[in-house]
Amino acid sequence: MQKNRRVSNIELLRILSIFLITMHHLVVHGSNACGYLTNYSFEQGTLGIILNSFCIIGVNVFILISGWFGIKNPIKATIHLIVDFVILSTLMNIGLYLHQGNLGELNIIETYKFKYLWFLYDYIILALLSPFLERLIKSMSLKTYTIFILIITFINVVICYGLELVNSNGYGLLNFLYLYFVARYLRRSFEIGVLRRYSSSFFAILYIGLSLLAAGCYFLLAYMGFGESLGGVRFFSYNNPIFILSSICLLLSFSIVKPFYSNMVNVMATGVFSVYILQSSMQLCPYRVLLSKLIYSDYSYIGLFVLGISILIVFSITGVLVEKIWSFIESKSKKILNIWNEIN
Repeated sequence: MQKNRRVSNIELLRILSIFLITMHHLVVHGSNACGYLTNYSFEQGTLGIILNSFCIIGVNVFILISGWFGIKNPIKATIHLIVDFVILSTLMNIGLYLHQGNLGELNIIETYKFKYLWFLYDYIILALLSPFLERLIKSMSLKTYTIFILIITFINVVICYGLELVNSNGYGLLNFLYLYFVARYLRRSFEIGVLRRYSSSFFAILYIGLSLLAAGCYFLLAYMGFGESLGGVRFFSYNNPIFILSSICLLLSFSIVKPFYSNMVNVMATGVFSVYILQSSMQLCPYRVLLSKLIYSDYSYIGLFVLGISILIVFSITGVLVEKIWSFIESKSKKILNIWNEIN
């Protein structure tokens, strides 16, 4: 019976990845101590850089999870995400209207565009391309696949990140495609026993070590006088090789551990994409930024951590409720389609 259920350790990682994305947003905009909005100096403290070094990999991990399992039913997944987005946008518009009597400076048409949600539309494109990616992957032997991974790693790390010729910060489809291929390669290696010799704690320790290494590198560069020229967005790029490795280690630390099953974890995980949509939307993003600044000024990073947990819980519950609406729409659509087929 458990074979047909989602493995909860991976679903827990999915929840964690969204929490890391949330904390990254809160730390960057709340503390303004990571070199994103202003040039970094040691007077701003060191904890923000350390926290961001642990949190920045959330996006990478989320894509790696999709690659670890492969994206099943990409058309259905795409429709599902778009329906979720429309429902959530409608709920936010209604909430804003009830709160302030209007949408303020927001144009209602603009709220139904993916203006602030680069992660969502790039993920949708990845999902639509996934059948073709799977065909390519299945056509390669392990040796050929290994060479392929080395080539695209060189492209993503050296040409994209190092030389900044294209997609220099990893915010886009190219890095998503790269991570998907890497995760499928790791899954194949795991299935033939290559990764089974290592323990989950080994990869967890590597993740911690790499995150601290990243923070140390940033401090060293700042100490050497590169603080003004080295922006946070540049160093904390998703295709920085340190963060690629640390995201892989976090994935493996959850993937090779003994599986466990929890209905609560699995249900909560169904709502995590809504956490991203809600906090990054045109409607709520300004409130999240303002609230993070206010809480940081009074309660520092402890306050941001509590705020991150609160956002995760409240928005996940909202997402789960939206999933119930989606399931209702889907079941009714199937019934209508069955009736239509019977008539014809």
